[in-house]
Amino acid sequence: PLNYTGIFLADLEREVPISRRVLERFPEGRFDWKPHEKSMPMGYIAMMVATIPERLGMVIAQEQLEIAPKDGPKFQSPPLKTAADFVKALEASGMTPSSPCAWASAASTSSHD
Repeated sequence: PLNYTGIFLADLEREVPISRRVLERFPEGRFDWKPHEKSMPMGYIAMMVATIPERLGMVIAQEQLEIAPKDGPKFQSPPLKTAADFVKALEASGMTPSSPCAWASAASTSSHD
């Protein structure tokens, strides 16, 4: 069987440093800016990029995942408005240069790798 944890971790190890550099440069006060009228606000896109490792960890670490559980807890993104907020959220996922992924060791024992 495929080792999805290893595949995702390799992708994150490559992408997170790039994402961090982009998030560090997020322009202050431009959270609602849209490059096109049909685009999502840049702040929302930055929030998604900052929280992808955490969300991916949830997916890998659980046997099954209910995205919108009727009676259970839902994923709540922290309030993010500044470049520092976005970088802090990315680091909270455990994806830092010295520690590639906080959830990788727990997920490596998952039965659905």
